[in-house]
Amino acid sequence: MKKIRIAGPPGAGKTRFVVNLYYDNIQTHSPTEIIMTSHTGTAADEIRDRIKDKNNILEYENKTGKDIKALIKESTETLKETVSTIHKYCCSVIKKIKGQSVVFNGDDYEILKQQFPLFNTHTGSKKFHSLDMLIAGHPFFRFHSTARDNGLDTVQYYRTLSFEERRDYKYKIEELQYLEKVYNNFKNNEKVNLRAPKILDFQDMIQIFTDSDEINAEDLGIKILIVDEAQDSSVLQRAAEKKMAAAADLFYKAGDPDQALFEFAGADPDAFHKEFAHPEEELEQGFRCPRVINEYCKKIIKPVWDYYGYERVWAPRRELDKEGNPTGPIVEGEIFEMMSLEQDPNLAELTRRIKETNESFVFTCRGNEPRETIKYLMKLGVPFNLVDKDDRFR
Repeated sequence: MKKIRIAGPPGAGKTRFVVNLYYDNIQTHSPTEIIMTSHTGTAADEIRDRIKDKNNILEYENKTGKDIKALIKESTETLKETVSTIHKYCCSVIKKIKGQSVVFNGDDYEILKQQFPLFNTHTGSKKFHSLDMLIAGHPFFRFHSTARDNGLDTVQYYRTLSFEERRDYKYKIEELQYLEKVYNNFKNNEKVNLRAPKILDFQDMIQIFTDSDEINAEDLGIKILIVDEAQDSSVLQRAAEKKMAAAADLFYKAGDPDQALFEFAGADPDAFHKEFAHPEEELEQGFRCPRVINEYCKKIIKPVWDYYGYERVWAPRRELDKEGNPTGPIVEGEIFEMMSLEQDPNLAELTRRIKETNESFVFTCRGNEPRETIKYLMKLGVPFNLVDKDDRFR
């Protein structure tokens, strides 16, 4: 197995690059021999859509002189399985080997909390319709998921937490241990869960795939493995990736340690920095950040690069030509640091531009509804739309 590391700073076109890798390899391999994983269903959907996009196919054909339309059409039916999250891939393999794979869901939680009201102590009347919602909004499921992603049991993980982090999880350690015990019993006892002999959560899917002697790397049929956003892989996920790659011809790892967001959930940015200090492929041209923002970001990240003994090129964004290539002049850009949309030295300039120019403005946020932004825009009386994570800008 040959490993090829692909490093790309923010906006350097990593997704475009892995899509082109799919186009390259579909010409010499069957669709089921190429497996690509990413960390969210939304990201996997985006990759699949880009693979099938007629303009992307045409652009590739024009640049390479190779006709791939028929090959992509033939692969369309298998893309749902071959381009997915890692836990979904593992689940599909388990189903093929063991005959079934039942996933824990919102209905299971309703039964669980009726049997054990302690689950409902800190969530009140809140409804959880899926495992994703439970991990995001329920303190026990968030704790349990994160502990397992780190490869730790309940007590081991609890000991790594600060006082503030422990308080954020609501439950005491004794309660967490009790909830874990009844949760595991619920998943593995059909008389209790009333549905199946074994119900799986995300970590179960990956753990069973990795540990099962019935699942051999040689039998997976993977010739090309492509892992996108590899810097965010957890302890469990890295073990599964190792098994998936064991019998592959090529293992492409695409990522950027500077964008590692999930160290709390088992990602290892330190090891990733060391592994990616000198990658086989470095994506040098940025397509997102204008010059002043690019240089501002480089100034922030340079001490980290110096510490690990490397430096990225990461060129600023250029105007695109008719073919979509960055051959035009460098885009300069501007920076206005703001801490508030209520009182800030630069607020007047932002307000002026919104009211008096034809520029488009995008406000992004993490977490809950951006109330401060909505309040500000309503006060200005300007039209705006809220765009959730499933909508895409084209």
